[in-house]
Amino acid sequence: MEKFNEIKEALLATKREGIEELISYLDNSDFKISPASARYHNNFEGGLLDHTYNVWKCAESMANCLPGPINLDKFLIAAVCHDLSKIGTYKKGLRNRKVRGSWESYEVYENVENPEGTLLAPAGLPLGHSYASIDIAQRYIKLEDIEKVMIANHMGAIGEGYNRQQEISEAFRKYPEAAILHLADMQASYVLEKIVTP
Repeated sequence: MEKFNEIKEALLATKREGIEELISYLDNSDFKISPASARYHNNFEGGLLDHTYNVWKCAESMANCLPGPINLDKFLIAAVCHDLSKIGTYKKGLRNRKVRGSWESYEVYENVENPEGTLLAPAGLPLGHSYASIDIAQRYIKLEDIEKVMIANHMGAIGEGYNRQQEISEAFRKYPEAAILHLADMQASYVLEKIVTP
């Protein structure tokens, strides 16, 4: 749990009101053992913690390209909160496959709330996982507007929204930090992390 402890210490150093409650929520949930996805990146036990850590570190390393003073706390908060809605979302299940003419069972992760794979907010609100993550984070800490924009747009053009291309362009122009979090999420998901095929 070295990565969790590093995240915890960094969060405490922000001295953000409610941060201890957020840490307690993470510590007492399945955050440390949950996968980051059912079928894609880090689809294994502990994958969500690893993914969160990777996004944080990637975002921090890219933040140096920004002009002016850089507040790394915003990258930490957004990275830690960007996938909060994945907590409590996955459970282990069994599937069958034919191997050399015989059927065998194998373990997979399934979405608890929606077997089709769409993440829903707590209480079944169809917010999409980015907005649901903002909702969860704000139960513990007050997010700044820039952090909300970073979390809401971390999926880039494939995220939730009606006119996504225009929304994402406006978000990235106004808050380049949001573009960095998106790139960090992509770097973590597609470069650093893996898919485990059962």
